[in-house]
Amino acid sequence: MIIKQLSGDYQNNNTVLIGAGTVLDAPTAKNAIMAGAKYIVSPAFNQETAIICNRYGIPYIPGCMTIKEIITAMEYGCEIIKLFPGSAFGPNYINAIKGPLPYVSLMVTGGVNLNNAAEWFNAGIDAIGIGGELNKLAAKGQFETIKEIAQKYVNTKTRK
Repeated sequence: MIIKQLSGDYQNNNTVLIGAGTVLDAPTAKNAIMAGAKYIVSPAFNQETAIICNRYGIPYIPGCMTIKEIITAMEYGCEIIKLFPGSAFGPNYINAIKGPLPYVSLMVTGGVNLNNAAEWFNAGIDAIGIGGELNKLAAKGQFETIKEIAQKYVNTKTRK
């Protein structure tokens, strides 16, 4: 499993954190955790996955769209919630969530790019997730381009 290999390769590098994404169920989460994943990301909330992650002290970041889903995820110990897909809502949706839940930590994925990342941060999210754009480049072996783009995201101006 790639997670085990990468976890070993970067075990002494505190600037790299290996996790697993698109985890759909608890058995997959447990396998990833046993291989060395330090966080689990899902496209939707799954109660059993939350329980497994909490049991092993691994952050679980589930995708949620509604206030009810977000509250449920928080009740199961999720400290950051992935708003997914962000492109379905836009940055203005953050105010609607933060109104009744001002203390929720949010990460947005799906539709985030260099042109709108700062807008998302200005709206109040805590983190962004980038995948598709970088995965396409990785499939072509364009790792230097990935590093350049990643640095641009790091340099994104946030919060006015």
